[in-house]
Amino acid sequence: MIRSSLFAAGALFICGAAAAQTSDGYLIHQGKVRDAGTFHLETKTWTRAPGANQELFVGPVYDNTCFWTGLGANTVTYSGLENCEDLYDTGRIPSNNALSDPDNLIDSFRIGYITVAPPGGVDMEYEFYDTLGAGCSGPYSPPAPVGTLFRFDAGNGVTLPGDPAGTGSAWIVTIDTTPGFCMQSDGDGTQGNGNDLFTWRFRINNGKPGTAAGGCIIAGEALNGTFGSCTYATPCGTNNNGNPCGTGLGIEDLFWANLDANFCPGGPSGNTGCYYFGGWPANPYAAFYMQMTSLGPCTGGYQPTFYCTAKTTSEGCQPYMDWSGTATATGTGPFKCVGRDFLGSTIGILLYSNKSGALPNHHGGKLCIKSPFFRTPGKNAKSPSNGLCATATGRYVFDFQNRINLGTDPALTAGRNVFTQFRGRDNLDPAGFGDSLSDGMKFAILP
Repeated sequence: MIRSSLFAAGALFICGAAAAQTSDGYLIHQGKVRDAGTFHLETKTWTRAPGANQELFVGPVYDNTCFWTGLGANTVTYSGLENCEDLYDTGRIPSNNALSDPDNLIDSFRIGYITVAPPGGVDMEYEFYDTLGAGCSGPYSPPAPVGTLFRFDAGNGVTLPGDPAGTGSAWIVTIDTTPGFCMQSDGDGTQGNGNDLFTWRFRINNGKPGTAAGGCIIAGEALNGTFGSCTYATPCGTNNNGNPCGTGLGIEDLFWANLDANFCPGGPSGNTGCYYFGGWPANPYAAFYMQMTSLGPCTGGYQPTFYCTAKTTSEGCQPYMDWSGTATATGTGPFKCVGRDFLGSTIGILLYSNKSGALPNHHGGKLCIKSPFFRTPGKNAKSPSNGLCATATGRYVFDFQNRINLGTDPALTAGRNVFTQFRGRDNLDPAGFGDSLSDGMKFAILP
């Protein structure tokens, strides 16, 4: 385990009439920040490969991950938090360009934290809000949170990396939120009306009063003065450790801290209000590490994507996937998975899974989904194929929405990524297996 030194580097200043220091200000962690991989909340399992959730359609819609460069490489700053001290930070998910949408199905968020808790002893929580409320201009009044309260502790089956040495450890963790939660772009889906910022909250629940029990990594370095980097198609900046990073759109050099001991028994006493670290660039920018990724809009507007390659039929064609409609958790309209350029007068089945794959040498072609996967009932080929191959005579059509509505597969919920592939009969299969295989198609089940 990387050992680190923890020491106070700067005071925490309150904005406004009151002027009181409330915690350790910002602290410094010397040592590398380790990426623990992705924790999947639905299955309570880990994917240990570093990086964000890879099963995404849109990618980052908010990215504030650039560390302060004032202290050099492999050094980060963080907020020193006491037990039950709440931090509220803000940002903006845009809705005013061709790539963005009025709302977003958030399928993962990425956090950065420092902890002195032993393995199995980390107890933190995060919560998200669509709009800022009054914020630093007046009494803070966030709206009702969206999605759920994300409580990360052993009692809830979420054991985040801790600190076995007791000297402080820095971690990055991606939280896979499948089936996801919906957030409005620009706070309410409309830019320019004063509610453009969303809010998120961070708390440590098992610290000791008067003692910093770790905290949230500080981020928001305005590299080259570019805010909104690493969001949609905007190029990323580079961290002080040489890795790509973003500077959150809509961030401000200040944050809200709730320090009311009456609000949380055993919490810190002090002045609830708006704080900063003394002003950037001489001090860290007063914003915190957060990345949010989106599966797409909460209500339609996306298109399935295609991957893998098909197996050539005895007619010399390569069957392929197609679709019509939208897959939803509660909808009644059809979402048809279509397989084109198959043989006519044959029976085909749709294979589907929650994982993509490209198993080579499967029946002379490729299996485009990973086990475990499901098989639908057989469908007779319809004619004509209406595909790309002139010699093809058949197509398969399966209404996947009906599969969702039947409820026989409880995993088919909002936010779920589904990977599909058609298999059809081909008695003259050159490979000798008697079948044909399409390419793969990936789609999401929207609310």
